[in-house]
Amino acid sequence: MKLNYIILILSLTFINGNVFGQAEKFGIKNGDIEPLVQSVNGMKSDSIYSKSNEWINYNFKKADAVIGSSIDNKMIRFTGINPNFAKSFGYIYDLEFTIRIEFKENRYRLTVENLRSGNNGIFANFNFSDYYKSNGEPRKAYKDFVIGIENTLNNLNQSIYNYMTGKTEKKDDW
Repeated sequence: MKLNYIILILSLTFINGNVFGQAEKFGIKNGDIEPLVQSVNGMKSDSIYSKSNEWINYNFKKADAVIGSSIDNKMIRFTGINPNFAKSFGYIYDLEFTIRIEFKENRYRLTVENLRSGNNGIFANFNFSDYYKSNGEPRKAYKDFVIGIENTLNNLNQSIYNYMTGKTEKKDDW
């Protein structure tokens, strides 16, 4: 009987993770951020492109200003800012990011093209080699930066994924 319950639980876990899907996560290793490929089963590339445009318009006050370039049904490049993403040396920093989203049937790919940190509106490009020790561990002073970058990128993908899959749509029955 216990074996049946274990098999049932494992089956539901497998089904939940693979049929219903979940948002993938970025990882940073020695400053290397690999592009993230996110599955969105049952969606065509033009639909994913359209939903991405909607998401940008929904999440940015001036969507036209944040979209750097766009090729219909193939790619969107946008820039955003995450305020107060990390604290170091007594200062609170903002993160400016440029992301490229590319579209294929049932999936999209997020590529981080540029990251800059800033304070009081002055931004500088990241030089990840400054943030890591030779053994690959983040330096103590910059650990919040690495965590903040991962959180920003993962939250961004989670938001896009939720919008695409309808998990953020509210009932509008007013």
